[in-house]
Order: sequence, then C-alpha cells, then structure tokens
Amino acid sequence: MALTDNLVSYWKLDESSGTRIDSNGSNDLTELGTGGVGSATGIVSNGADFERNDQDRLRIPSTSFSGLGFSTVCSFSFWIKFESLSTDNTFIGRWKSGGNLSYLVHYNNTLNDLYFRNSSTGSNNDAAFGNFTPSVGVWYHLVVTFSSGNCTFYVDGSDVTNDSTTSLTSCYTSSTADLMLGNNEAATTLGFDGVMDEVGVWSRVLTSSEVTELYNAGTGLTYPFSSAATPTLMMMGIGS
Repeated sequence: MALTDNLVSYWKLDESSGTRIDSNGSNDLTELGTGGVGSATGIVSNGADFERNDQDRLRIPSTSFSGLGFSTVCSFSFWIKFESLSTDNTFIGRWKSGGNLSYLVHYNNTLNDLYFRNSSTGSNNDAAFGNFTPSVGVWYHLVVTFSSGNCTFYVDGSDVTNDSTTSLTSCYTSSTADLMLGNNEAATTLGFDGVMDEVGVWSRVLTSSEVTELYNAGTGLTYPFSSAATPTLMMMGIGS
C-alpha cells in the first residue's frame, strides 16, 4: 500500500503566512489569532509557527471541509517543536463546546501523555494515551492511529502506546466543530506554542512500516513521498 492511499489532506505548511494549501485535497487552512500564524524553519523547508499567547490556529470550517468527519478509522502524522510547554497543548482536531466534541490529538505536560480524545455523542468523551516527555527546541515526529476503538501512538518511529483503550467510542460525525491545527474551539487558550510541519491525515490506519517511512531516520518525508527529504535542522527527538 502506498502512503498516498486514503490520504485525505496533507499540509506542508511551507507558506510564510496566510492560507496554508492542502497539497493532496481541497482542505486549505486559513489563519486565526493575533497577527496570524507565522513561519519558521521546519523539519522540511518551512513550518507554521504558533504562538499560544496569541491564540494562533489554522482552520477549515466544518461547513466546507471534505473527508475530515471521521467516524471509526483515522491516522494523523506531523512534526512538532515546542517553544514552551504548558499544561495542555492542542495539535489537531475537531473539538468544540456545546455538545460538539468529535476528535482531538493533544499533549498534557503535567502527565507526560500524548492523548487521543473522541466522543460518539458530542458531549462526553473518552481518551487513550501514549508516553511522551518532550523538551523545548527539539523536533519530534508524532503519529496517532485510531481504529475500532483502539489507538496506537508513535514518537520518532517508536510505539509508545501506554493505553490503547478498546472502549473508545466512535467520533461524533454530526459535530459542527471546525478542523483546527494548533488550538481548539472548546478553549482557545489551550493552544500549542511552537512550530508544526508536514501534517498528514488519513482515513485508514498507518502501519508501523509506514510510520518508519514517514520518520525517515529523523529527516522527514514530504508529500508525495517519492523521495527522502533533506533535513533543515539536525536536532532530533527521541529515537534518533
């Protein structure tokens, strides 16, 4: 199976500002926050630079996105580098108050856990988690897969799953929550402070060998995944 199979969206995040183009589909992201979302050196070319204090986020409304309303199967892959660490750090998801919870990938710095949260009803929610203790200024490759109530978490190509939680519900497909990177609609003060790069979303489960391929020995691999990428930063995370 090719990495492009069942790929819904892929954002290289190379743009210096403004709209971030979906290289694979039609889900272009617009910027929100004080002064918009900036740019910084990424793992491959440039990445999006989020400032938590400015409530920075990239968004596509639920009324216009295509293929991002997952129910029971999905995978997320992205690179991140923290500029600071807060208690909660949102990476990607559709998470909105008022009975509109769907799915969310985030990190809790107090518990040192990488979380996948979801809800079948839009109000209550369940969670699975993997072990993750990041440092500021270090690049990490994160992958989360979800299928039939089970989650698998990878950091720098290694499986770090601590709780797959087979009782996880399906994702709430009737949610009106927008798809967001770097923050969420439930509490926009729980955003990510740092640089994010090479974000891919699939409507299937990525295999461990595909995760290894995307990690590419710490140098990253960009769409359309035809050749290895040249790293722009040599400071890698765990597993390198």
